[in-house]
Amino acid sequence: ERHMNKILLVLALSMGISFADEFKFDPATDSIDDLYKFCIKNHKAGVNFGNDNSADQELCNKYTAEALTYYKEQCGLGKKDACVSASNIYYLGFGGIDTNKEIFFEYSKKACELGDATSCDAVGDEYKSKFNGESNKKSKKEYKNQAKYYFKKACDLGYKLSCDSLERF
Repeated sequence: ERHMNKILLVLALSMGISFADEFKFDPATDSIDDLYKFCIKNHKAGVNFGNDNSADQELCNKYTAEALTYYKEQCGLGKKDACVSASNIYYLGFGGIDTNKEIFFEYSKKACELGDATSCDAVGDEYKSKFNGESNKKSKKEYKNQAKYYFKKACDLGYKLSCDSLERF
């Protein structure tokens, strides 16, 4: 019986170790940063060096799709952090989700409305880019006003870089 207990203990420990390697992600409790790090661990600067683990990639895509669904739902319910996380997925483009500047912009605006300073700054930057690329004077003025509005909002929320952007713009 003592020998059997040792075998069960060794078996339990070895099973625990093998299960510990599988990545788990719950968007309600885990950080989007953890998912992003898991998804890009084999990809440096978007380059696949041949060490791609297809099981990990499938898991990454599965969790990213689930997380995005969750974040969109929670953002719709007014959860600021969920809006930020959704915008980050579209900004970074990982887990089978393509980069999408327009959707990133919309979620950033929503996060800003809910009081996220860095999102307000991102929206201000986007309007500043539109301003710099616009030749129509009326549109240019509108983009400048929007950029200033969002930089001021971010500044008022305590994001110092936006205060600097506002002064220089």
